[in-house]
Amino acid sequence: MKLRHITISNVLHYRHLHVAFDGAPSGLHILYGPNETGKTTLLRVMIDWLYGGTIAEPFRDHYDSQTLLDGVIEDAFGNHISLRRKKRYSRLELANSSISEDDLKQYLGGYDKERFMLLFGLDHERLREGGESLLQSGGHAGVSLFEAGGGIQHLHNFLRDLDERANAILDPSFRRGSAKLLNKRWKEYLDAEQHIRDTSVRSEEWHQQKQSIAALEHELAQIKQQRHALEQQREKFKRLQRVKTMLPDLHRVREQIQELGAIIPLTDENEQLIEQLLDTRQQIARKIQDMEAQRQQQHDQLQALVPESQLLTHTHAILKIGRALTQYETWRNEELPKLRQAEQQVSADIALRLKSLVADPHHATVDMLRIPYEAMESIKRLIEKLQEMTKQREIEEKRYQDLLNDQTQKQDALRHLGAVEDVTPLRNLVDQIRHKGALDDQIASLRQHTESLRQGLEKRLQQQTIFDGDLEHLDTLPLPLDTTLNYFHSAWDTMESQLREQRRDIAHKEQNLANLIRDLEKLELEGHIPVEAELIQVRHQRNQTWSLLKRKWLFHEDIPGEISDLNPERPVEEVFETLLHEADTIADRLRKEADKSARRALLLFNRDQITRQLQQDRQRLEQLQNEFTAMQHTWQRQWEGSGLNAQSPAEMKEWLSTFYQPLREGLSTLTQEQQELQRLLSQHAMFQQRLQNAAQQYQLVLVDTSLNEQLDQCEEFVRNMERKAQAARTYQHDLQTIADKLDRQQTVLRGYDNQLAALYSQWAQWREKYPLIPHDPEIAAGYLQQLHEIFRADQRKSELVQEITRKEGACQRFETETRTLAEQLGEPIDELTSISSWISSVLARLDEAKNIASQRQQVARQIDNTDEALKMLRHEENTVNEQLNTWVLRYQCQDILSLRTIIEQSRQYKEAQDRALSLETNIRQAGDGLPLADLEQEFNAVDPTLDLSLEIDRLTEQIDQLMTYEDTQKERLKEMQISFQGLSGDRALAADEAQGAQYLLADIDRLWTEYLRVELARRLLQRAIELYRQQNESSILDRASQFFRRLTLNHYAALMVDYDGNVPYLEARDQQGNKRLVGQMSDGTRDQLYLALRLAFISQHLDNGESLPLILDDILVHFDDDRTKATLEVLSEMANRTQVIYFTHHQLVVNLAHDLHPKPAHVHYLAQLV
Repeated sequence: MKLRHITISNVLHYRHLHVAFDGAPSGLHILYGPNETGKTTLLRVMIDWLYGGTIAEPFRDHYDSQTLLDGVIEDAFGNHISLRRKKRYSRLELANSSISEDDLKQYLGGYDKERFMLLFGLDHERLREGGESLLQSGGHAGVSLFEAGGGIQHLHNFLRDLDERANAILDPSFRRGSAKLLNKRWKEYLDAEQHIRDTSVRSEEWHQQKQSIAALEHELAQIKQQRHALEQQREKFKRLQRVKTMLPDLHRVREQIQELGAIIPLTDENEQLIEQLLDTRQQIARKIQDMEAQRQQQHDQLQALVPESQLLTHTHAILKIGRALTQYETWRNEELPKLRQAEQQVSADIALRLKSLVADPHHATVDMLRIPYEAMESIKRLIEKLQEMTKQREIEEKRYQDLLNDQTQKQDALRHLGAVEDVTPLRNLVDQIRHKGALDDQIASLRQHTESLRQGLEKRLQQQTIFDGDLEHLDTLPLPLDTTLNYFHSAWDTMESQLREQRRDIAHKEQNLANLIRDLEKLELEGHIPVEAELIQVRHQRNQTWSLLKRKWLFHEDIPGEISDLNPERPVEEVFETLLHEADTIADRLRKEADKSARRALLLFNRDQITRQLQQDRQRLEQLQNEFTAMQHTWQRQWEGSGLNAQSPAEMKEWLSTFYQPLREGLSTLTQEQQELQRLLSQHAMFQQRLQNAAQQYQLVLVDTSLNEQLDQCEEFVRNMERKAQAARTYQHDLQTIADKLDRQQTVLRGYDNQLAALYSQWAQWREKYPLIPHDPEIAAGYLQQLHEIFRADQRKSELVQEITRKEGACQRFETETRTLAEQLGEPIDELTSISSWISSVLARLDEAKNIASQRQQVARQIDNTDEALKMLRHEENTVNEQLNTWVLRYQCQDILSLRTIIEQSRQYKEAQDRALSLETNIRQAGDGLPLADLEQEFNAVDPTLDLSLEIDRLTEQIDQLMTYEDTQKERLKEMQISFQGLSGDRALAADEAQGAQYLLADIDRLWTEYLRVELARRLLQRAIELYRQQNESSILDRASQFFRRLTLNHYAALMVDYDGNVPYLEARDQQGNKRLVGQMSDGTRDQLYLALRLAFISQHLDNGESLPLILDDILVHFDDDRTKATLEVLSEMANRTQVIYFTHHQLVVNLAHDLHPKPAHVHYLAQLV
C-alpha cells in the first residue's frame, strides 16, 4: 500500500494543505519544514487519516467540526480507494459510505494503528531508545532481534522486572523463616486457621452456613465458567474480524488454482530458458527474412556501378596536379598581383621619407644616411636618459617648492592656536565622578524603585484579611513560635483527617446497612423465610407451654395468669398445639430453604453487627468533634494580643510564608534602599561643589543643571583644550620634519644638475660623428625613428622582389606539366580552355570513378558478409528448433508455438500458489496461531450478515456485567465466610479472627495469582524470544549486516552471533576481522545498529507480505554528514520497494536528498504548501 495524495482542511493552523505523493520519480519523500511549521502535527494527522477512531485526548483540540481529511491510497495491485474522514463527537469517522473500515483494513494489511507505528514508524527518540536498549541487554541476540522485529524497546528491563517481581513474591522451596511475601502470608494463614479451629464449636447452624457458602461458591464457579465461555466467543469473533477479508481471498485463489487444472509447474529457470529460446527463434526468423531481402538489393546495386578506367590509370598524375592547383591559382591570381603592388608602395614610401630628411632628395640615397645599428641604439638610449633626467629634475624642483609652501602654512596655523592650558586636574576629577556611575540616573531609578516597592508592599498588605494594621507595626507583632505552629498544624490535620475518615466510615456503613435492609426486604417479598433464631424461640415457647400443660394435667394447677402471657384468648392445649405445629413448620422450611435461610441469617447478623458499629462510630465522631472544638479554642488563645484574625493552622502558616515573611523582607529591603538613596544624594551634592571649584580655575562657568550635564560641559572643555594641545604638538613636529626634507631636497637637485651636464657632453660627441643628426635631442629622436623606418622599408623591398621572381617561375612549370598530362589522356587543352577549369573537371570525374569503384568493392564485401551471416543464422535456427522440439516432446505440445501457452499457465499457477501461501501465513498470524482448517470452520459457522463489531461490543458488555456481578458475589462470599467463622466461640472475636484469616487467604490468592501471572509471562516471553531468534537469526543478520556496513561507511563488515555459555550475543566484525560487542560501540553506532536491524525486518516483511509506507521522523539528528548521506542512499533503494516518507527540519538532509543517484528524493516544502 502507498499514499497517493492527502488534503488536510481546518486542522490546527492548517487551513488547507495538499501533499501529492504520486508522480514523483522516487518513492523517497522528504517533508521539510523549519521548526513550528507543524511537521509532527502533519505526521499525527496522516496516521489519524488512515485509522480514524477515537481521537487521543492531547490531540482533540486539533480537530473541529469543519475538519476534513481527504486522500487516496493504492494497494500493491494498483487498486485505488478514496478515503475521507470527518470529526464526529470525539471520533474521526468515514465520510464516504462507499467503503467500510473492514475494506480499509485489507489495504492496511490487517494492522491496527499501534502495531503499524511500531513496525513501520520510527522517530529520533525511539531510535535512541532502541540503541540504549541494545546496550542495556548487553547485545543479547534474542532480545535485540525481538525488539527490532516488534519495534519495541527496553525488553531486557521488562524481563528483569518480571524476574525481580516473581522472586519478591515467592520462594518455591518454602524454606522456614522465608521473608518472601507469599511465604509469610501462608504461614500467617495457617496459624490463624489453627487458632480458629482451636477456639470454635460446631453446631447445626455451622452446617447450614457451610452449605450456603458451598452453594455460593458453586454459583461463582458457574459464573466464572460462563464468563470464560463468553470471552472465548469474543476472542473468536475478534479472530474472525481480523481474517474476515483474507479468507474469501484465499478461497478465490484456491478456486483459481483448481480452474487451472492439473498443471505441472515449470521451474523459473525452465520458464526463462524456453521463453528465451522462443524469442530467439522469432528474432532469427525475422533476421533471415531481412537479410535475404538485403542480399537481393545489394546484387542489384552492384550491377548498376561502372567506373571510367582511363582516369583510374592516371590517378597519381591527376591527383598531383590537383593538389598543386589551389596553390597555382592563389599565386597567379592573388599573391603575385599583391606582391607587385606592395613593391611599388614600398619604393614610393622610401622616396617620400628621404624627401623629409635631406634637402636634396634627388641625389640622396639610403646608404648615405645609414648609421650602424649599435651606434643608433646608443644614441637612442642617450636621448632617453636626457629626457628622463630632465623630467625627474622638474619633478624634484616642484617638490622643493611644495615643501616651502607647506612650511609657511604650518607656521601660520601654529600662531593662530594661541595659548594652551593644562587641564589634567579637571580631567582626573571628571573621570573620578564618572567612575562612580550615572548618579542622576541611579538616584532617579532608586527613587522610582523605592516608591514602587512601597506601593507593592501596601498592595500586598491589602490582599490579605488577617492583619488590619499598617506596614510599620507588622514587624512588632507577637507571634507564636514555629514549634507551636508546627504542633497545632500537625494535630489539626490529624484531627480533621480523623473526622473525615470517621464520617466516611459512617457513610459507608450507613450505605451498607441500607443495602442489607434492601436485601432483607427483597427476601421478604419472596415470602417469609425463617431463621434458626426463630426456631429456637418457638421451641422455647413450645417447651414452656408444655411445662404449663403438664402442671395443669398432672397437678391440676390454675395457670390463667401464666397462660395470659402466651395467648390469653385461647386454651393452653390449643396454644401448645399451635406452637408445636409452628416449630415443625419452621424446621421443615429451614431444611427446604436452607440457602435462603442461611442468607437471611447472614443478612440479619450483618445488619445487627453494622448497627452496633454505627452506634460506636457515631459516639467516636461526637468525641472527636468535642476534642476538635477544644483544640480550636486553644489555638485562638495563641494569637491573643496580636490583633490578627486567626484562621486554621494551615491557613496561618500559609499567611506567614506567603504574606508575613515576604512583607517583612520587603520592609527590610525598603529601609536599605532608602539609606542607599540618602548616601547617593550626599555624594551628588559633594561632586557638584568640587566641579564648581575646579571650573573656576579655568574661567569656566557651569550651568546650574544636573550633575550629568555639568560633567558633559567639563568633558567638552577638556576635550577642546586637549585637542588644541595635540594640534600644537603636531604642528611643531610637522615643521621640524619639513625642515629636514628641505635640506635633503636641495642635495637631490644638485645631483640632477651634475648628471645632466655629463649627458650633454656625450651628446655633443655623437653629433660631431654624425653631423646630419639635429641639434635638439627631442627633434633627433624623431629623426632617428624616421631613419629606422627607411632602413626597414628598403629591406622589405628586396624581399618582395625575390618572392615575385620565385613564384612566377613556379607557375610556368605547373602549366607545362598540365598540358603534358592532357595530351596523355587524349584531351589536349586548347587556347580557349583555362588550365584551372580543365583540372577541376578531370578531378571531379576521377572522384566519381574512384567512388564507383569503391562502392563496387564495398557492395561485394557486403554480399559476402550477408551470405556468411545467412549461413550462420540458418545453422542457429536449426539448433534452436532442435532444443525447442525437445521441450515439445517433454510437455507433449502440438508444436513449438504451444510452448508459450504452457509457460503462461505455469506462471499463473505459481503466482496463485504464492498468493495462497502468503494469505495462509497472514491468516495464521492474525488467527492467534490456530490451524487454518479450524479458522475456516469458525468462519463458515458464522452468519455472513452478522456485524462482528456489534457482537464483540455486546459480548464485552455481557462480560463486564458478569464480572461486576461476580465481584459482588465474591464480596458476599467473603462476608458469609466471615460470619461462618464467627459461629464458634465468641462471635465478635470469631468474626475478627475469621475476617483476618479470610484477608490473609485473599491476599495469598492475590499473591499466588500475581506470581503465576508474572512467572508465566516471563517464561512465555523468554520462549517467544528464543523461538523468534531461531526463526529469524540467519536471514535477518544477513540483511542487517549489509545495512550496517553501509550505514557505518564500510567500517564494519558483518554482524555475527557468539555464545557466552548458552546465552547468544550480537557482535560486529570490522574489515580487519576484529570483534566489537554492543557495549563497546559508541552511542551513534548503536543507533545505526538498531536502525540496521529495523530495516532488515522491514525488508523481510516486504518479501513476505503487503508493502506499507515507512514513516520516519528526523532519525538522522545525531548522524554526521557522511553517515546521513549513506542512510539516505539506503532509504532511497528501499523506496524502490515501498514508499518511504521522511519528516525533517534540517536543510542538510534536503541538500543530500537532492544529490541522490540515480533518482533524487522528492522534497515537499511544507512552508510553501500551507
